[in-house]
Amino acid sequence: MLGSIDAWTEAVSVNAQNPGDLMLMYGTTMFLIATVARPLATPSMWGTVGAYPGTRNLAGGMATSGAITAWLRDVAGAPPYEALLAEAADSGPGARGLLMLPYFAGERTPLMDPDARGVVAGLTISHTRGDLYRAALEATAYGVRHNLETLAAAGAEVSRTVAVGGGVRGGLWTQIVSDVTGLTQLVPAVTVGASLRRRLPGRPADGRRGD
Repeated sequence: MLGSIDAWTEAVSVNAQNPGDLMLMYGTTMFLIATVARPLATPSMWGTVGAYPGTRNLAGGMATSGAITAWLRDVAGAPPYEALLAEAADSGPGARGLLMLPYFAGERTPLMDPDARGVVAGLTISHTRGDLYRAALEATAYGVRHNLETLAAAGAEVSRTVAVGGGVRGGLWTQIVSDVTGLTQLVPAVTVGASLRRRLPGRPADGRRGD
């Protein structure tokens, strides 16, 4: 019996804990785990040991991501997420002039500021809930880019990105993140796997790495 942090276990469940891997977890919060072959440090990210022998992680996390979309859904009367995603897609890039800062509960990395606050700028009576939802998705995408720029400045190299979590459903959020960051993201067939796997994925019983 052993245990680990939920996000690290999620990365293991999709075999995204090898050097060069980056896991993006689309959940209530957004989490990023970059696996590196040697220890890296920067004051605005989190350095830990990796899940696999000889590896190290440099990680980051946003205080809110899915929490904002859930809040917006509740404010809008709890419509289906599918409807909100369709309306956000119709809104288009830029959310018809809306700009959001996603710091609705302070911010973790790289700001490290519990007093940061959310902002919605440019709001008019012509904007719709779809515009607001689109602005929230774009806000978190730019938060991901801020974290990626900090990882790169610390020396982390990313060659493979795997997206996990409930937020990948529908494809719009991941597409927005890719558009903002330039990342190509792999989306596994099972996107919530931390509680489902008992053995390291892609690793046969003898410990060799599988394909």
